[in-house]
Amino acid sequence: MKQIEEESDRPESTIEELVAVPLKEAEPMKVILVGALLPEEEKNELLGFLRQNQDVFMWSHDDMPGIDPAHACHRLNIDPNFLSVRQRPRRFAPRKNRAINKQVETLLENGLIMKCVYPSWISNSK
Repeated sequence: MKQIEEESDRPESTIEELVAVPLKEAEPMKVILVGALLPEEEKNELLGFLRQNQDVFMWSHDDMPGIDPAHACHRLNIDPNFLSVRQRPRRFAPRKNRAINKQVETLLENGLIMKCVYPSWISNSK
């Protein structure tokens, strides 16, 4: 009985149902998701704004010219006072490995990532 009372005390879910709406009628696969419960006037206003500014949407890696390292750059801050631990390279099934390599090549070609050199103890290569 206590469990039933506890369940009824839970707040209602705030997850709203979404509806897929194409930004361009000519490109029905490029959709955005808007709340299904959004009032029609707000929905039309939102869609108008998004359609006016659709040049900011990136649908694939090809749409992104690259990330300026001045804006975003990942570096490993390694404290030389700590001992390094070399881990074994991860092994993947051939099919998964091909998919990983294809994705990495796409990211490299589009300038979203670049090759970097790490000491051999941190390298995940043979």
